[in-house]
Amino acid sequence: MASLDAVTCSMNSEESSARARLETSLQAHSAALLALEALRRRMEDRNNRLQELWRSAQLVLDRIDAPETLQVSALPAPTPDALDQDLRRQVAKEEEKRKAQEDARKKAAAEEEEAKKKAALEEEGRRFAAEQEAKRLAAEEERRKAEEEEEARRRATEEDHEDAKSDNLDFDLYAKATDVELPPDICIKVTSFNVLGLGYCALPGPDLQWSYFSGLMDKLLQDRDADSDEISFVGLQEDVFVLRAGQTWQHHTDSRTHNRFERLSFLDEIFAEHGFTMVSHSVHDGLSTSSHMIIKDPQGGQLEALGAEHHRRLFTELQGDRTCTKPEHVKLGNSMWMKLGTNLTSLAAQAEAITFDTREEATSRRLVEYHMVPSRSAAKVTVQKDGVDIFAASTCHLAGGKFDDRWLLLDDSLVNINDLMLDKFGGSALAAKGAVPAVLFGDTNMKHFKYIDDGVYDAVIMGMLFGTTEKHEIKKLSPAFEGHRNFLMREGDGEKVGDHEVACLEAAGKQPADLAKVYDIEVAGHPGEIDPQAVDALFQRVKKLWRVSDLRNMQLITPSNDKASSCLFGGVIDHIFFKGVTLRDGSYRIDDGNEQAMLKPSSAHKSPFERIRATDHFPVMADFTLHLRQAWLDS
Repeated sequence: MASLDAVTCSMNSEESSARARLETSLQAHSAALLALEALRRRMEDRNNRLQELWRSAQLVLDRIDAPETLQVSALPAPTPDALDQDLRRQVAKEEEKRKAQEDARKKAAAEEEEAKKKAALEEEGRRFAAEQEAKRLAAEEERRKAEEEEEARRRATEEDHEDAKSDNLDFDLYAKATDVELPPDICIKVTSFNVLGLGYCALPGPDLQWSYFSGLMDKLLQDRDADSDEISFVGLQEDVFVLRAGQTWQHHTDSRTHNRFERLSFLDEIFAEHGFTMVSHSVHDGLSTSSHMIIKDPQGGQLEALGAEHHRRLFTELQGDRTCTKPEHVKLGNSMWMKLGTNLTSLAAQAEAITFDTREEATSRRLVEYHMVPSRSAAKVTVQKDGVDIFAASTCHLAGGKFDDRWLLLDDSLVNINDLMLDKFGGSALAAKGAVPAVLFGDTNMKHFKYIDDGVYDAVIMGMLFGTTEKHEIKKLSPAFEGHRNFLMREGDGEKVGDHEVACLEAAGKQPADLAKVYDIEVAGHPGEIDPQAVDALFQRVKKLWRVSDLRNMQLITPSNDKASSCLFGGVIDHIFFKGVTLRDGSYRIDDGNEQAMLKPSSAHKSPFERIRATDHFPVMADFTLHLRQAWLDS
């Protein structure tokens, strides 16, 4: 009985499942029939619309006054497929027409745009041509003015020489009028030597730099000794001066700064042994490294070589295994040493420090860029007999080098700064006493005008500026001058213009980015195309910055040849000016064989700085005769 119930239950379950499947199938069939009916109705509606369209077309054709041969009424009634194809063709024609119109519109717009671009290019070309013509005319006017100024200076120099001859003819009368006993002739020996921080500053040079000076200076002072009627002057540039005890550091040098510093007590004994006394000194700014000293050779006795104990005690800081002083302790400067011959010991020396204060000059001349250039100075001594001036000597170190040049090359109005310095140190300062004979000498960072004008340094300048000596090969600025541009733009990895400098420029209405445009040598709007006017302007500006000539009342000694060199990078930049004395024949020379100062160039040197021993300059010297009973220098 239980088995029967189970069978019955199973059959009922299967019947229910079959009934459910049948109902599902019927529902799907009904849905399909409904869909087919909807499709049939849509097709019927479509066919009715096509028939209506055909009848409308037939009515239109019946109204046409067609030729009898046309037999429009005989046309067969179109099928729905034929009507569908006609519609597609009509739509296709309309689409083709629309595309043609769109293409024509685009073509017209493109032609209009091309015409505008062409007109703009033509306008830019006319504007560029006008600018180039204006630059050319300006350059011609500048050259004309420069030629006129040079001619005026030449005439003024000739007139000054004539005035000097007429105004100072008789030193016998001068001597009698002042009741001063003077020997008939005095020999004046002059030696100029840049000593590059003596090896105690963080400047280029070997660890043993300091030690080379002992033998070098001993030999130099022996050679420049003063006989009975001689005065020997030795002027050192980039000598080292230390802040005096109890004095306050002054970053910017002005006329009050010099006496706050005393000379570093190095080589004093050697000078004293040879009878030389420091008679004048001056300090200046421009030390490219921190204002501290360092012992480069800690094991070799460099610290002990300092004569003053209080100078040795200044080295309290550590820099690796080397000792150094604290910052704000040292400035570079000029020292003037003098030795009098035995017949001239009654003469006296009066010291003076002359300052070219760049901040004052920036204000008075309205040239804010001068504010960025360090102040410079000259150490002057006036030799006197019983209170009467009989001779004056000055030594100086002028502006120059990459730290100064990056400011001075920004405008033509800035490149004559060294002329202004020379005028202050030698022209107006030494002329203040009237006819007193004088010499002025030192590191000028400039080349003699003869060799600049003859183009001797043109290739050097081209290579320095553009990395090539040929104008047609110029592609860009050299890395050094690109660095000047990046300095002003605050770009790249190198040094950047400081906030103080930017504030000074902005106060004067200038922006560093605008000043940096002087280094843009490409044609505006034409990347890669070099502007020859911009190239020539920068080239001529460097030539002016480098050119040193006679002062208005002093004569410049001409180096013996264009191959002569007084410094590491070639050429003569250590110059001697004179007035009222006669240059002795054969006395002018550059001690370029002095290998204690600097080694000769060699392929073995991987860097030019490897040539440095004591310094990067050679001593430059000349002898003069001071004729106290003769007329003024017959130039």
